[in-house]
Amino acid sequence: MTQAAQDVLQGQLDIIRAKFIALLDDRLDELEYLRELIEQDGQRQKALQETQFIAHKIYGSAGTLGLTEIGQLAAKTEETIIQYLSGKNSSPTLQDTKRVIDAFLDNTAEASSSAYWQSVSA
Repeated sequence: MTQAAQDVLQGQLDIIRAKFIALLDDRLDELEYLRELIEQDGQRQKALQETQFIAHKIYGSAGTLGLTEIGQLAAKTEETIIQYLSGKNSSPTLQDTKRVIDAFLDNTAEASSSAYWQSVSA
């Protein structure tokens, strides 16, 4: 691949990464709402499933776009929820699962902000 083609590809990837970061804020708002629903017994199962689905999507996209930290946080969240929902004896507790989700929300907001400022200053 020529340098010019690599530059074009990198420019397109930068645009996609910036769009992902902008959309991530909306996803985080949705996850904050779902986190509140997890506190309600009647809503918990569905809210956890939706949170797991969103974490899975973030994991896949973030990794592809080189946002490793966000991808790792999403992967850990997804896996913890899957384990909790499995109901096996070795599964994390609800409290542990909520802590992982909370850490994901806090750290992803911080990482996406940092990634955003890096993308606009590049």
